Amino acid sequence: YRHPGPDNEWPQYSQDSPQYYIFNTDTNGLGRGPRSRECAFWNEFFPKLSESPGTDVDCSGGILGMKMASSTNPLIVKFLLFVISSFVQIAL
Repeated sequence: YRHPGPDNEWPQYSQDSPQYYIFNTDTNGLGRGPRSRECAFWNEFFPKLSESPGTDVDCSGGILGMKMASSTNPLIVKFLLFVISSFVQIAL
């Protein structure tokens, strides 16, 4: 029994190197990061958004020119981000 990757080794899957072996009748070989582009919002950007600054955030440069207090319910903010990200995925 031999492993079906290059040099007869299975690729090691990790967040830094999301490689996997393709088992397919049409092709074989290595694939990279299934849906990595689609998951980038949740894995990279969203954790930064969910961090609370602890003070009022000035959004005066925004469309509505309003301020969001640090006491704003984080569940509402996360829900709105979820809705926005759904539209972003549809547009992609």
